[in-house]
Amino acid sequence: MKLNWGWGIVLALAGFISFIMYFFIQAQITKQDDLVSEEYYDEGLLHDQRQVWIANANSLSSDLEIERFENGNVGLIFPEELHTQKLTGEIMFKRSNNAKIDVKHTLNEEMLGSVAFGSDKFIRGTYRFKAKVTAGDKTYYWDRNFTY
Repeated sequence: MKLNWGWGIVLALAGFISFIMYFFIQAQITKQDDLVSEEYYDEGLLHDQRQVWIANANSLSSDLEIERFENGNVGLIFPEELHTQKLTGEIMFKRSNNAKIDVKHTLNEEMLGSVAFGSDKFIRGTYRFKAKVTAGDKTYYWDRNFTY
């Protein structure tokens, strides 16, 4: 059998169809990760308010500190102004590739200067840290990356 231009076209089409079918089957088999928040539309509507909350957080005497201790525990240290106030809000460490390992903590009128998280809640990798804290009539918001 001699390979001429007709067989070349047939082989090229067969290769192209195989290439497309491989990606189609691969897309059906692979697990989809939770990369977007469930309430992404509501969060988008809060963009202007969030800018005010970030400005409130930047106006404090110091920034919120995230520390990783030698035993693997993670601690948050709030600025001095917030140590004597009752805090409400939510603290989240979100993992972009797996929502099942997100770490969440709800503050419910607690007076504290710091919050500690056990090492069993984290696995090695990068988290998106988000904290929305209300003290009195002001709301503060922090958003940054955290590598464990």
